[in-house]
Amino acid sequence: TINKKYISNIKIISKVVDINDKDKLVELLKPVDVMLSSVPYQFNLMLTEIAVKSETSMVDLGGHTHNVISQLKYHDEAVKKNITIVPDCGMGPGMNISMALLSMEQLDKPEDVYIWDGGLPQNPKPPWNYSLFFNIKGLTNEYDGSAYFLKNGKVEEVLCFEGFEIIEFDGIGKLEAVVTSGGLSTMPWTYEGKLRTLENKTLRYNGHWELMKAYRQLGLFNEEEILFKDTKFSP
Repeated sequence: TINKKYISNIKIISKVVDINDKDKLVELLKPVDVMLSSVPYQFNLMLTEIAVKSETSMVDLGGHTHNVISQLKYHDEAVKKNITIVPDCGMGPGMNISMALLSMEQLDKPEDVYIWDGGLPQNPKPPWNYSLFFNIKGLTNEYDGSAYFLKNGKVEEVLCFEGFEIIEFDGIGKLEAVVTSGGLSTMPWTYEGKLRTLENKTLRYNGHWELMKAYRQLGLFNEEEILFKDTKFSP
């Protein structure tokens, strides 16, 4: 049942704005207390600048660790404007890290932390056995590049699609896990020297990773334009 007193005064206002029009974004956000950015990750650094100018607190879905490190440079300005900016508040990075920390708090001295997460369709369909739950650029970002883990207490760069393993879950069955980028945000640096091991892997149904490896080997995750039969396009 829904308690009607919580929904009786809801007012929804929608506006379409060009995200590249910074002046318009600042004016739009000045009367707003908190902004949630769910646009492709590459805009979040610019929107952090907008949040500071409009004095609007901000959370975003993130997903790109080097982007977040750049966002953290706005800390002093955000404090001066009395606003809060929290990057990487998606499922992973985001909820996966929160759940890991909750688990760590149950132990006297956690040493090795292993995280597995993944957005999976209830009814997978071949050939990929996957449904895209967010912007495609976020997915190709996850599948290309490197992740950052802790090994023997030190931050270490690990290539995507490494560390393949099969994990069995009650009620779900066997899933495939590999390394993908961005899932731990800045947690490796926060816990460097405090944890011995910190890893995060992404779960998919059987056969997904084999196909995605082939796509990457063919260069189909590359966003830079190539010339093919006198035509330029991004793979």
